[in-house]
Amino acid sequence: MPATTAYLDSYNAGVDRIHTSVMSTVFSPDNTRLMAADDQGRLGLFYSSPQISSKPILLTSVSNTPQTQLNSTSLNNTNNSISLASSATGILIVVNGSSQNGLIQGYRWSDIISNKKTSSMPSDVFSFDLARGPNETFACVQAPSKSQQQQKGDEILVGSSTGVLRVLNIERQTLVTTIDAAHRGTVHQVAFANDGKRIASCSEDGTCKIWDLSTSSHQPIHTIETNKWISCCAFDMATDRLVIGGDCPLTLWHLSMLSSSNKQKPLLVYNSIPTPIYSLALCSADDDTILVGGDMNKLYSVPKNGDEQSLTISRVTTPSPIYTIATTLNNTTAKTNEEIKIVVAGSHWHMDSFTMTDANIRKIGHYEFSK
Repeated sequence: MPATTAYLDSYNAGVDRIHTSVMSTVFSPDNTRLMAADDQGRLGLFYSSPQISSKPILLTSVSNTPQTQLNSTSLNNTNNSISLASSATGILIVVNGSSQNGLIQGYRWSDIISNKKTSSMPSDVFSFDLARGPNETFACVQAPSKSQQQQKGDEILVGSSTGVLRVLNIERQTLVTTIDAAHRGTVHQVAFANDGKRIASCSEDGTCKIWDLSTSSHQPIHTIETNKWISCCAFDMATDRLVIGGDCPLTLWHLSMLSSSNKQKPLLVYNSIPTPIYSLALCSADDDTILVGGDMNKLYSVPKNGDEQSLTISRVTTPSPIYTIATTLNNTTAKTNEEIKIVVAGSHWHMDSFTMTDANIRKIGHYEFSK
């Protein structure tokens, strides 16, 4: 019996779902939309509430990025992942990690939200390619939040698979700084401190380094060393503390206590959180809650300071592992008892949606990264 178009569409959708891993998510500045990116070079736009619709408003490949073909070669190719960030000036930053393309593109959120076309993204406001080494891919991107905007303006951080850090000004579309030997392995995540001067980068090489962008030195001012890879890092609101996680335990560090002459010791080690850890987010108005995702299908919420054994909350998730956690906290001024939206995504075409009020986390639905 010949295959019908409907049958082929259903078959392709099934194959597509099996091989989809969502690697990066970010909410729009007004919290009405969610953008997600997978490991096949695609973007999916959703309403921020899955109760409105769990299906994407649009699902498309990034401009100038060939659609990944589902064959034996591409299924083993992990170089099509996309990293997302949202700037305080309302620009969505899309970094295509492919070694063939490697484009950094910017889109106005207002254009994305008002765009009525469902087949493609609106025109980008900038697009540029950086000089890369052989087989170098972009691994992560971060932009300053609103509280950091006065210091860093439209600068973004980009980490790469070869351990290189780059600082770019997206308004002028220029390369500001390159730190060629920042790490000896892939840079998994980068973060801005709230003073807008310091940044952190964590790597496969087992180090998390803190840099001062206000100086011309390409040497870190602090280095946290572990014997296991570090996949995620985040500054707290006070900027003097840093949370890291990975194949190493989830730990909290006081940066002012770090010194090359003193033995390194974290303030807290969160033994209730299993490793490996792939993603974390500081949540609530004063960053007193850490959301953690890792190799298990559970979202963990642990108090930054306090009795972790009795106060740690876990919620079952569909994705396993969990590669990315997005919250609406950084986009708006938190109000008393205001629900914070959380999206958890990873190695599954379903992305889970939660709300958080104080210490309560409630699952409200899911999104489907598929046609």
